[in-house]
Amino acid sequence: MKVRVFIIALLGLMIAVISLNAQTRYSAEVDLGYTLSVGSSIKNVGDRLSVSTTHGVLFNERFLLGAGVAVDYFYQAEEFMLPLFINVKGILPLSDKFKGFVSADVGYSFMLQGDDDYL
Repeated sequence: MKVRVFIIALLGLMIAVISLNAQTRYSAEVDLGYTLSVGSSIKNVGDRLSVSTTHGVLFNERFLLGAGVAVDYFYQAEEFMLPLFINVKGILPLSDKFKGFVSADVGYSFMLQGDDDYL
């Protein structure tokens, strides 16, 4: 239930923002990542493979607000997790050929398969 309310609220926010600013554009990205675990911790879950997609609204080539979903697989723990998140990204045009960015995600991960006690 909480997930449905979160998604509906996020979609409503995105539609409201699009209607306020005619210069906004839709933006989508798909990311594939691998995290290598180095060292040890109390709850070492090991290496992780992650696939995520983010969809949102791009404002005037500098600011993106969107929502995303991912699937993470932790090898050592043999667990799958489903993160849902809101993404805020600032695009920094450093030159004509190079653009950097600063990005932050805020959200929650749901356990799909595995032992809750391991994490």
